[in-house]
Amino acid sequence: MKRATSVIVAAFAALAVSGTASAQSPLSVEVRGGAAIPTGEFADNAKTNVGYGATVGLRVAPMVSLYGGYSRAEFGLTDTASDATDAGFQVGARVGIPGLGTGISPWVKGGVIFHELEIETSYLGSTTGDSEPGFEMGAGLSFPLGPQVTVTPGVGFRRYNHVLFQDQGTRSVSYVNADLGLRIRI
Repeated sequence: MKRATSVIVAAFAALAVSGTASAQSPLSVEVRGGAAIPTGEFADNAKTNVGYGATVGLRVAPMVSLYGGYSRAEFGLTDTASDATDAGFQVGARVGIPGLGTGISPWVKGGVIFHELEIETSYLGSTTGDSEPGFEMGAGLSFPLGPQVTVTPGVGFRRYNHVLFQDQGTRSVSYVNADLGLRIRI
């Protein structure tokens, strides 16, 4: 939670100085938050809860940015009095689609995620199994609030395989993010 607070404070600090930054800056910071909705076999035992994260982007072409960031999603588990936390890093590319003539621009993204699932129970404590790299993809819209600030609602999907503790096999972790972002060019 301290990391998320630090990222939010940094994003607002960047917003405060954005008036002096060039409108053509290739760097951006984005914070996102919203609902994390389990899907597939993960939905059999997990309940919808919150997800949040932050990314740093580097524009490498007029409509293409590379990004890297950290995200976290929390889930309650229905079978036991347990909680699950999905957290980790992601890298990928985000492509803007030419605007709709109103300043609103669609975007799509895709990347690789390096996440782990931590399960915390009242009787076993906290356990984390091994995870394999996975993928994420998403789409949304960009609504400019000014030359450096954009609101970015979107929907995304994440999936990776998680090796259960005590050699209980591998399980797929997958969920949909329905969230809202604030993107600031710095």
